Amino acid sequence: MRGAGRFLLLGAALWAGVAVADIAGAQTRVRTGHVVETASYLGYYAARAKGFFDEQGITIDHTTFNDSTTIMQAALTGALDLFTVGSDNVINLNLRGANFEFIAGQDNAFSFALVVGKDIRSYADLKGKKIAVVTLNQSSTLLLKTMLGANGLTERDYDLIVGGGTPTRAAALQSGEVAAALLAPPTDFVMAERGFGILGRTTDYVPEYTFTMWTVSKDWGSKNTNTVVRFLRALLKAYAWVYDPANKQEAVRLLG
Repeated sequence: MRGAGRFLLLGAALWAGVAVADIAGAQTRVRTGHVVETASYLGYYAARAKGFFDEQGITIDHTTFNDSTTIMQAALTGALDLFTVGSDNVINLNLRGANFEFIAGQDNAFSFALVVGKDIRSYADLKGKKIAVVTLNQSSTLLLKTMLGANGLTERDYDLIVGGGTPTRAAALQSGEVAAALLAPPTDFVMAERGFGILGRTTDYVPEYTFTMWTVSKDWGSKNTNTVVRFLRALLKAYAWVYDPANKQEAVRLLG
């Protein structure tokens, strides 16, 4: 499954083995959230499109956020039940007193590409240039610095510009506001089709990285263990469907 992609659900780490009650009758509403629309959520898209959540008695009320800061603000206010976000965001908030819990893995690698302007041919060409990042202190930025450092660039050689989520960073690159940006799939492929270059991918430098995680507040999770298990069962069924070669074409269409 690793060879088939990086969008692997690791499975429930909390409440494993909880008995699931009869799900007949009224649906349970679950408020979910994630940051922008990327290929890494393919299993989640499949669970919705194929009715796997419905089978588990779950009705999804979903919100897509522009960046990790806004989704974490929503989670702190209790506006989300289950959400997926970069693991470092959750850890940093917990260190400051928040009470979130990881329940499953979403990505086991940070599979972004360093997409560059049409005049950039090498890492050396990025000297003195602006590069769009989500924030200055997020894990993706640290991985970017790892890529740049491995290719001879120090932090004095470029300027990091806070650019928000992948769509916003892609727009900044396309307008010429920045010379490069880390972009998630499928946006990186779209930009490549438009003539932009790809200098490398984060997985070339850090192959394994616990990136985004499905997360709950401990309070909500402890009161809704049955719902958590049913939600994860739907996701597990969805990922089994996604990785079945017979479903490849239909799965690709879900990304359209």
